[in-house]
Amino acid sequence: AGVALARAAERGPALVVAPEYGLDQVRPEPAPAVGERPDPDASPVGFRFASVADELDLYLVVALATTERWRRHNSQLAFDPDGRVVGKHHKIELYGGERNELSPGAGVMAFDTPFGRVGLLICADIYGEPRYHEALVQARGAQILALSSMWTVRRATQWQSAFARDWGLTVVAANDIRGDGRGGGIFGADGELLAIHETSEPGIALARVVAP
Repeated sequence: AGVALARAAERGPALVVAPEYGLDQVRPEPAPAVGERPDPDASPVGFRFASVADELDLYLVVALATTERWRRHNSQLAFDPDGRVVGKHHKIELYGGERNELSPGAGVMAFDTPFGRVGLLICADIYGEPRYHEALVQARGAQILALSSMWTVRRATQWQSAFARDWGLTVVAANDIRGDGRGGGIFGADGELLAIHETSEPGIALARVVAP
């Protein structure tokens, strides 16, 4: 993953999104608080990616297994170019075996960047309750969606394109290579395809979004 992120930085993206279940972890890590950097002893994987965001000077969204308040979550952590956590999301719509092992999240969030306000969702969250999508766009003011996924149905990009169009968002989607919707895609707010790649490597999505 480090090599892929370094290549992404060379291409000059403002935002890099990594897929759901794209990283192998020995154990879940404590979810750091927004505004902090992960503790290197308690959260070595989170600390490493905070350092990568800092070193490569980019916004980075990664999906990790975390623990918070004695619960285990499938989570996204968003790091700013200084390596601080600026966004945190626990997957709401659990799928398959996740329901036996994980606790669902209970809300959505977004964070500010120079190129717009970025919201976070994970995979099946885009199938979920419209009230969460409304909250993301209307209450949280998201203009861009960072979507980490391990897609298990074919033609994942059609669903991602439709979500972008339905909610008027730019969607930066990263799909794990173990699912049918490999690689990643970037979709404009009208659902148009801005960039796509299908790959045998980790599906890391790269986006440079023009500031409004």
